[in-house]
Amino acid sequence: MYMDGAGFRRYLTETGKRELLRRTVKLPNPAGALIYLESLLAEKWTWMVLPHNCVAFVEEVIKAGGGTWSSYSNCLAVAITDDVSERMQNFYNGMLNATSGFERGIYNLYGVPVY
Repeated sequence: MYMDGAGFRRYLTETGKRELLRRTVKLPNPAGALIYLESLLAEKWTWMVLPHNCVAFVEEVIKAGGGTWSSYSNCLAVAITDDVSERMQNFYNGMLNATSGFERGIYNLYGVPVY
């Protein structure tokens, strides 16, 4: 079984859990993802810590929907962090938004005082 947004919020409240991260991914074939999700839910998912866990489960559903997102690792702590392109974009934007330009951003990054 799966739930809609309201059911998910109720589940979080009732269990005292929290959502760590929500990521938007493109699914060219959402119907394919849904069909595959339903087939996965019809069988018992054998959890095997890292090789066959919740991250792997989500990656499989995304792949079935034609999506390309996957994590660096099946370790949840690593999987929910920004991917390389997001980190590069955040770094670049931080450099551009530094008050004295790119050089000031580099100094700030390394903790060098700027006068």
